[in-house]
Amino acid sequence: MNSTSTLLHLAQNGDKEAEATLITRYEPVINKYAKRNGSMDEDFLYPGSSSL
Repeated sequence: MNSTSTLLHLAQNGDKEAEATLITRYEPVINKYAKRNGSMDEDFLYPGSSSL
């Protein structure tokens, strides 16, 4: 298992597998913060539509 910092570095350099691993790993947290006023902010959930 790669550390988060290693995965971040790889993802920043275009590694799609590292990016997918990070999204999978942190999906519960992403979903938590995507909720606004009790509903999902779908723009936050889709890659490229926010500034994560």
